[in-house]
Amino acid sequence: LGIPAEPLFRSASLTSIEIPVGVTEILGNAFKDCTGLTSMVLPDDVQTIGAEAFFGCKNLRTITFGSSLIRIYDNAFEDCVGLTAVVLPDSLEDIGELAFADCSGLKTVTIGKGISCIRRFAFRDCRALEDFYCYAETPPGSMPEGEEMTIFDNTYINYATLHVPESAIETYRSTAPWSEFGQIVAIEGSGIRGVNTSGSCADSPYYNLAGKKVNTSYKGIVIQNGKKRIMR
Repeated sequence: LGIPAEPLFRSASLTSIEIPVGVTEILGNAFKDCTGLTSMVLPDDVQTIGAEAFFGCKNLRTITFGSSLIRIYDNAFEDCVGLTAVVLPDSLEDIGELAFADCSGLKTVTIGKGISCIRRFAFRDCRALEDFYCYAETPPGSMPEGEEMTIFDNTYINYATLHVPESAIETYRSTAPWSEFGQIVAIEGSGIRGVNTSGSCADSPYYNLAGKKVNTSYKGIVIQNGKKRIMR
C-alpha cells in the first residue's frame, strides 16, 4: 500500500494526518507544499519516502520515522525550514540527492548504523547544523562516486561536531567529507531502532538527542540502550 504520488494532500490548512498501518510507501509529491503541516508520525511499515514527498512543508517541526525505513528519495524534505532535528533508524540505507537540502533550521541529525549511501547535496545549505550523529562503523559513501564532498555543500560543517562510534573515529577522520567537520568525537550506544513509547525502563542511562546524559525527569525524546523513548 502507498500514499498516492499526486499531491492530493497539498493544503495550507492540513496540520496533521495519521498514516494507517499497512502503508509501505509515501510516494512522490504526496504532501508537497502542505505549509500548515506541523508534525508527522510514520508507522513502522513505511519502507520508502518518495521524491519531494514533503518538499516545501515549511512549518513541519517534527517527524518520527518508523523502524523499517530503507530509502529516502531525492528532495523528500527539501525546504522544510521548520525542522530542527531528525532521527533516522538503523534500517535506513540510502538518503537521496537534496533530501534535506535547504533545511535551514536543522541543528541535529542522527543516522542509524545501517546507512551506506548519502547522495550528493543531501544536506546542502543546512547552515544551522551543530551536531551530526552517525552510528555506521564504515563512513557512508555517495553517488555518483566522487561526489562525497557535495553532501554538505554550503553547510558549515567545519563549525559542527561529528559523533561516530569510538572504533571508527580514525576512519572518519581520514575520509571526506567527514574529515571536514570541526570536531569528531565518540558516541555511546549501539544505534537507533525506532520509537518506543511504552514498556518498562531499565537501569541504563538516558541520553537526549544531543548525546548528553539526562535524568528520569527529562521530558522529550531520549535514547536508552540504543533505542528511542518518549519521556512524558
